[in-house]
Amino acid sequence: MIVHPVITTPNPERWIALLKALGASVSTHDDGTHLAEFAGGRLSVASGDSPGVEFGLEEVRGELPVKSGAVQVAPLLCTPQVEKTAQILAGQGLQRRLTSDSGDWADLVGDGIVGVHIGREESTVMAFEAADVGSLKEPLEGAGFRVALVDEAYGRTLRVEHPDDPRQEAEIWINETQTDTYGYTRHEED
Repeated sequence: MIVHPVITTPNPERWIALLKALGASVSTHDDGTHLAEFAGGRLSVASGDSPGVEFGLEEVRGELPVKSGAVQVAPLLCTPQVEKTAQILAGQGLQRRLTSDSGDWADLVGDGIVGVHIGREESTVMAFEAADVGSLKEPLEGAGFRVALVDEAYGRTLRVEHPDDPRQEAEIWINETQTDTYGYTRHEED
């Protein structure tokens, strides 16, 4: 399965600048929508008055294309039912990668990554993952985005100014691939 969220935004140019700074290959369709291809997953950007993100999966037909780059699409699904949501995603063809021992986190992989996090309400938050988030700081700053590199308990995170909302609490997170699995179970690939 290809992880393929859709962004609706009044600022498509800002989103395209962000996605290109992350190394995505971006094409424009006849209807004005944009498709960004990443090392893992893809992201569509559509113009609209109200900003939002819609989670999506796309069935793979044949072999996945060989992609280059370092960044993977990694939307975060917030839900009060982490395990149930992870089971549904696994049933759709994604493979479990990490599960927290506390039960409040799971991530699954296909072509792209999906994080499932405990939350009071169902929502989707756009996020990304890369092996080395530090290498993304300069291209993002060069594209005019405010960035902050933060050390988290599970690894480093690059917090990037949101194209639709410059407030700090609205930042987009680019998580570094988690290598410290204390408190987590790493699932073997099938």
